[in-house]
Amino acid sequence: MMDILQLIKRDHDLVKNALTELKSTTDNTLSKRQDLFETILTELSLHLSTEEDTLYQAFKGKAQVHELLLESLEEHYELESMLDNLSKMPVDQERWIPKLVVLIELLILHAGKEEIKVFQATRDLFNSEQLNEMGRQFELRKNERRTEIKKAA
Repeated sequence: MMDILQLIKRDHDLVKNALTELKSTTDNTLSKRQDLFETILTELSLHLSTEEDTLYQAFKGKAQVHELLLESLEEHYELESMLDNLSKMPVDQERWIPKLVVLIELLILHAGKEEIKVFQATRDLFNSEQLNEMGRQFELRKNERRTEIKKAA
């Protein structure tokens, strides 16, 4: 069983790799681009909302991480907004890849900051047993949401 920080890091790596693959698609591989983007859209949305409901929820009311929590939530909002904008554009539109590049840059910055500052704050606030329980909750909620998405499709 992985703790919540290991699960978040795994998600970050999976999404970054998928985004790099997506960026390398060409106009000759538009269906691959569309499929990959839809997968990333689902996975990143699941990650962001589940992270907010587990880790960020655990930060609420803890004064020492209040500012960090607000910054992280704002970054999530920006990522969600960019994903929404991309999802409304045809993948062959000339501004699509440049917008994707900006999304990737923001995601890398956010994930990097999270893996340093947020992870350290988390280790300072919670013991390994709590981190493992949060990891269990993270996986459970993410799987529940994935099931809801599949039912809605």
